[in-house]
Amino acid sequence: MNVVGLLMTTLVLLPALLSPMVSRTSTWMALMASSIFYSSSYLLLLPIGQRSVAQPGYGICLFQASLVYGAPVLVSFAGWAYVLQLYFGLAMNISTNKMYLLRINIMLLVTPVVMACIMFIVSLAVGAQSPNTVTIDSTRRYCHITSHVPRTTAAILIGLGTAGMMVFEVLLSMHLSRNWVTLKKVTDGEISIFAWYKFGRIIIFTIFPFGAFALNIGGLFSSGTTNDKWNILLPIIPLGAAIIFGSRTDIIYAWKMSYKAEATWNIYEDPKPVCCSCPHCGEEFDTIPGSA
Repeated sequence: MNVVGLLMTTLVLLPALLSPMVSRTSTWMALMASSIFYSSSYLLLLPIGQRSVAQPGYGICLFQASLVYGAPVLVSFAGWAYVLQLYFGLAMNISTNKMYLLRINIMLLVTPVVMACIMFIVSLAVGAQSPNTVTIDSTRRYCHITSHVPRTTAAILIGLGTAGMMVFEVLLSMHLSRNWVTLKKVTDGEISIFAWYKFGRIIIFTIFPFGAFALNIGGLFSSGTTNDKWNILLPIIPLGAAIIFGSRTDIIYAWKMSYKAEATWNIYEDPKPVCCSCPHCGEEFDTIPGSA
């Protein structure tokens, strides 16, 4: 499931990076990249051949354990940054101030990385101080730390990121509800429908970081052991992100075009998406001619 999640999130991110017909915000791409990192952190032992040994080397085991605790923190704050960028763009209408918008975007991109690094350093410190707590889990899938300190810290940070998402989702829903009529008049209904459509995906995605938070809370009351029933829930974050954000028409269309015989896209033969730019958040969203 982690391999599938890694492949799916990569397939979702690539069109946004390479295709001229798919445009996404920087925080959206950071969210997809964090999901790729999340899956990769659990698969580290596989390509280096350490899953077949009785006990992986201490250094690589500690490194992976630190990644495993930092990855859900990165995803939760990347999700918070994505929601916050949408809030600033739609609710505060600051897109006209490019310098202010650039500073906010930099902050939103840096914050998740900083929080994940804090979690990584805490895990490294605990594992270095108590090497006997660093071990492969009972199902031999990945390394973890049996101490409660990393799980407690991760639960707190994930909880903060998830709570931040929920707070700004409530504020956004209030803003969209109050300004529904105005948005509809100004944009002939296009932006209002687009905003609710996009907002709905974000609300659904919030379930997955919240699930990671619940898993960490559950881990606080466990003895530090894991099992298959527990581990099968871990890949839901990248899988959920890939399904929710990768089902957009323009991404599917970009992959469809890539499999055609032409080496380059011919604007005279193939229908191109009609690109519309949101005047509030600045993000471009695509509609395919003849599609819903």
